[in-house]
Amino acid sequence: MVGEGEGVRLGRRRGMGRTSGWGSRRGRGRSRASGWGSRRGRGRVGGGKRDGLGTEKGKGEGWGRERRRIIILVATMLTYNSGRLIIWYFPPTFAQLACGHGHFHGGTAKWIRDKYMANIDEVLKIHVPIWHDDHWFLLVIDMLAKQLLYLDSARSAKQRDSHVLQIKKVALFLEEIVLDESWYACKRHERPTISEFKLVEPEVNQQEVGT
Repeated sequence: MVGEGEGVRLGRRRGMGRTSGWGSRRGRGRSRASGWGSRRGRGRVGGGKRDGLGTEKGKGEGWGRERRRIIILVATMLTYNSGRLIIWYFPPTFAQLACGHGHFHGGTAKWIRDKYMANIDEVLKIHVPIWHDDHWFLLVIDMLAKQLLYLDSARSAKQRDSHVLQIKKVALFLEEIVLDESWYACKRHERPTISEFKLVEPEVNQQEVGT
């Protein structure tokens, strides 16, 4: 169990092939990581969809899907209104890929990179909405403070550990992606160890049950 303020540390997954192909696909097999290495052109989203929409399983599937569309719209608006991409707003699809939910397609990775990401050594904060246990919460990665901010307006002690696990997966997934030099304006920039950032749980206003 990860306590409040405790650093989130993950072991390296050597030999699993999750990162192969993110920077280059030459001589490598296809994997969940392939498709992130090039920003030329616009790729198609997995399964032929162009908006990166997925589905949530469980009792909240319909309402979760509607919120997903809203979140994607807001993420797109914030991204295009921000000009220089020093703050990233991810669609929910990114966390889906990180946590191993749904079918991965290289076009999905390319779509996210082209539309929502830029140089990792210039970014200040990264916003990652996560759907888990029929519930939405937000991860904000503060690159300057080296913190993982877990924001939840409907906290549950029973769900906390599983939510923290999803945060760990997202942090390591992103860390592995940006190992490739194509993500850096300065090629000598130190690679961020995002999975080792400190977990912080700020106090946020809590919504009423059922709202």
